[in-house]
Amino acid sequence: MYKDAGVPLCIGSEMSSNEAIKQMCAAGFGAAFLSLHTCGLELQAGMLVLIPKAGNPLQRE
Repeated sequence: MYKDAGVPLCIGSEMSSNEAIKQMCAAGFGAAFLSLHTCGLELQAGMLVLIPKAGNPLQRE
């Protein structure tokens, strides 16, 4: 997705815990790709926001 848009992707950290990822994003450490199902409460509370991007949401096969 980034490559197709000509935007370099710089990965600062990699985590396997959705909770840790959400906390990092809420604290302002950057953006993340997560399932909307895991972020419902945080989105409703305004702790996280959905960044509009062409081609989103991604659909799994």
